[in-house]
Amino acid sequence: MRVTVVGNSAANVGVVLAADLSLGGHEVTLARWNSSEIDFGEIERRGGILVQGDPNELLFRKLGTARLRLADSIPVAVSDAEIVPLDCAASEI
Repeated sequence: MRVTVVGNSAANVGVVLAADLSLGGHEVTLARWNSSEIDFGEIERRGGILVQGDPNELLFRKLGTARLRLADSIPVAVSDAEIVPLDCAASEI
């Protein structure tokens, strides 16, 4: 499934969801809701998002480095997505 996760609120739900879906075998794009919330440079330097901890807390129960696409443009990121979860503060909508 092609998924674009947009945003990452203070609880880090967006990044965790994107990483979990990627490790689960889905084609995932992570898009910024605003320019300061996700450090794409750090994700690129690490080669993805490192998922650690208790695998039982994750949907796909997998740990490791999640490799996904990063996008600064929401319209481009969602253009071919089948599902688009949005993670932002309610006050931002």
